[in-house]
Amino acid sequence: MAVPQLRGAALATVALVTIGSTAVPDAAGAAPGTPGAPRYSAGAASAGDPYFPDEGNGGYDVQHYGFDFSYDPATRFMDATATITAIATQDLDRFNLDFRGPEISSVTVNGHANDFTRDGQELVVTPRPKLKTGRAFTVVVRYAGVPGPITDPDGSIEGWVPTDDGAFVVGEPQGTPAWLPTNDHPTDKATFRFAAKVPEGLTAVGNGQLLSQETRDG
Repeated sequence: MAVPQLRGAALATVALVTIGSTAVPDAAGAAPGTPGAPRYSAGAASAGDPYFPDEGNGGYDVQHYGFDFSYDPATRFMDATATITAIATQDLDRFNLDFRGPEISSVTVNGHANDFTRDGQELVVTPRPKLKTGRAFTVVVRYAGVPGPITDPDGSIEGWVPTDDGAFVVGEPQGTPAWLPTNDHPTDKATFRFAAKVPEGLTAVGNGQLLSQETRDG
């Protein structure tokens, strides 16, 4: 019996179909009952921190973050692209990032446009093709808008904090997702690279090694 193929927007999870005693392969191309076949599931939506239960996620290990963004203090508008390189630590059909920032225009995984939803501070990504354990993958999130601070239960603020002449960032303990999509927990350590564009006359300052600096088109 022929198994229908799904194309375009109809491409989604193909469930196991049993015809007599024959198992039809799933979307990843292996029959789920086959020894060693992937067993796909969603990564955890939390790192399990008792003090900050919404922080962090499971199912992958981030290796590197690359953030390219521009910020204009006059309008408080940010235009940003986050490129995240990670390794799947389980067979993933869904994973989360922590993000409370501006509106997202697109999410790609390994160059493929992917479905995503937002639930509170959770950015939930459904990668297609699915991700196998041990495989490296790259997530690109494009977003733009006005980031802002986060107010903690004790009344203090963190995150992206605008000022009259610029802005400053308070990342811990839960401020980073105000402007960067991350696996926001110290158990998942990674390297970072920032490329910041600000209006001429202002300076972007951060910890780390300065690689280059230039002025172009104001």
